[in-house]
Amino acid sequence: SYLFRMEPFVGICTKSSPLCGKRLSIEELLNETIIVREDGSGTRRIFEERLISSGYGLNDFRRQVSISSFVAIKALVASGIGISFLYESVIRNDDIGIFTVDGITEPHAFHVVYTRNTNAKNYSKQFLESKIP
Repeated sequence: SYLFRMEPFVGICTKSSPLCGKRLSIEELLNETIIVREDGSGTRRIFEERLISSGYGLNDFRRQVSISSFVAIKALVASGIGISFLYESVIRNDDIGIFTVDGITEPHAFHVVYTRNTNAKNYSKQFLESKIP
């Protein structure tokens, strides 16, 4: 069985970036360095699917960097190395700027799969109702 909640997916940049707080087109981002999760991650898959459905791919960006750690991605973005797209809960309480892009930053269903007839359902509900990343 599974439970889910809709989770905002956002573009992130330094707070001092001219992108911060804006609604942008993908075309306005193509000269940026895009920092994405590693191949096989759900976050990367979501981003790539949305990018492709908008007629673009990762290779359309000036430079691509692939990293497996949310912490490292946030640190690189905060230092001005590039931009990224992550779930809003992953960046909550961080000193990072946010921007939106039509077709890319709409909310996405966040699923938690659990074994039936166990306490896992209760833990899954607690997790999905929490405000902690």
